[in-house]
Amino acid sequence: MHVIVDMVKTLMKEMIDIARKSRYKNIVSLVTAGNIASEKLHERFGFVKKATFEEIGYKHNQWLAVSYYYYS
Repeated sequence: MHVIVDMVKTLMKEMIDIARKSRYKNIVSLVTAGNIASEKLHERFGFVKKATFEEIGYKHNQWLAVSYYYYS
């Protein structure tokens, strides 16, 4: 499990580094609301939750809320 967590953290860091080097001003990420691990990961890297859209995503025969995370 730790290997996967470390890999995800490395990928997130690389994505942010590439965006900065490419002079992107902001990064937007959409996360299924209630996915605590993903929400915490984004927040640890400095993303801020800006909005949650109710019943906008559909997966496994159910409508899900999706949160909009913003990094600048």
